[in-house]
Amino acid sequence: MALDTVGFYCTGHSLDPNTILQPGNWGRTIQQWGNAHRLFNQEMALEAERANNFPDRQSRLTANFIWPRLNDAKWYRAHHHPADSIYEIRFDQQLPLHQGVFLCLPPLRGFSDAQAIRHYWAFDHGVYWDQDPGYMPIEIVTASPLLVLGNVTLP
Repeated sequence: MALDTVGFYCTGHSLDPNTILQPGNWGRTIQQWGNAHRLFNQEMALEAERANNFPDRQSRLTANFIWPRLNDAKWYRAHHHPADSIYEIRFDQQLPLHQGVFLCLPPLRGFSDAQAIRHYWAFDHGVYWDQDPGYMPIEIVTASPLLVLGNVTLP
């Protein structure tokens, strides 16, 4: 395995350089909480669509989530988790992965949840967000472990 591709990872946890993050934590959390987790039904719908129509794509339930560009990580932090830190990481792009337009995760205005989910797995570049037309933050869902290089948003 070659952890040789740079990406970015957002988390509220403090991580030391050279930490290895194994894939699957999100999936374990979702399954452990079950219906009590606010995103459980959405993740199960995402997984059902992937399994039925995009079986070659990496499952979100057994993955790490990263951002290929620093601007994507900054956008995510600003819009979803402003207290998070952004870490530069390395991952193995030869392991299974999926690139998805993050904005296609439900709710997506003008689309049903099922349509939004299909756009997410199809990596649809034709869906835009009204608040920032033309900007599409892309997340990578990867089976790769992540090697933490360092914090790029030191307090």
